[in-house]
Amino acid sequence: MQDEINKDTLKQQKSSTFSLWLSIIALVLSLIALVKGGPPGTPGASIKGAQGPPGISVTGLPGAPGVSITGPAGPKGDSVVGTPGKDGKDGKDGIITYIPMQLDSPPAPNAIKLIGTNDAPIQSILASNTVFLSRILCTTPGIASGIAVKSNGPGLIKVALYSNLVGSDNSSAPGKLLRANNENNPLYAGWTVTPIDDIHLDMHSYYWLSFICDSYAVGISSSTMGTAVQASIPHNGFVYPVAANSLGAIQAKLNVLIGIWEP
Repeated sequence: MQDEINKDTLKQQKSSTFSLWLSIIALVLSLIALVKGGPPGTPGASIKGAQGPPGISVTGLPGAPGVSITGPAGPKGDSVVGTPGKDGKDGKDGIITYIPMQLDSPPAPNAIKLIGTNDAPIQSILASNTVFLSRILCTTPGIASGIAVKSNGPGLIKVALYSNLVGSDNSSAPGKLLRANNENNPLYAGWTVTPIDDIHLDMHSYYWLSFICDSYAVGISSSTMGTAVQASIPHNGFVYPVAANSLGAIQAKLNVLIGIWEP
């Protein structure tokens, strides 16, 4: 009977030992699992914050309109129409800027005479308020910028230059107006150059040089005769016409002291 008791005791000891080992193994397995980490957790919740309020759109106020400042209009310019050019093509518009000048006698010692009478003593003078046109041959080509006359006293003068019109019978008459200065230009004792806009004079061509004066001043030479047009016309308000055939008939006259020099 004692043997039976011993056998039961031995079985109980073995059973306790086996349970102990099972507990140890389970503990070890738990520790291993703890070290390795537990199973993956559930996905975390995604928490999205509430949308903020819309931003404020700020637009600046429009600027004040600019001030438009317009200066006062300038004075109205003078309308000055130039005389027709040669053959009606090379005329100039604008205000003549030359200044009438008193010259030595004869005009400018070093000047070249393009066309005109030679210097001579004044034998007589032409009546005032008389338009006079003298046909003269150009002996030297060049630029004409003024018409010179010789007088014995002061006054006011207007000058002009016409082309030569040759008729079918070889007669000559003033043609087209090439240049004119219709201003009341001063006239001095001696030689005076009254300006015109520049124009080229051709050699061996005839031109008609003209003037009208308000006083008995422009000199006449009694040495030579020439072809001329002479008519009594008031100086005040006179304007040279484009065509000179209305000024009078062709006549043989003593030459006046008139010419064009190129400085």
